[in-house]
Amino acid sequence: MDALAILWTAADLIVSEPALATLHEMPYVEPVVTLGFLAVVVAARFRHVALARVGARPTRPADRRERRAS
Repeated sequence: MDALAILWTAADLIVSEPALATLHEMPYVEPVVTLGFLAVVVAARFRHVALARVGARPTRPADRRERRAS
């Protein structure tokens, strides 16, 4: 519950930003932003499970480096 409270507070801070005054008029904007943050956290936490499910393999750091031109 503490993590959800932190995400809700972050959403509240974003929505209450004066530069984003149009967000104040939108209904249920705080829960939507909070759910967006929660989706990012869950995706980061379980990305290995999701990648294994679709059959994708994360690349090794050595494979990601660019080859030097000779």
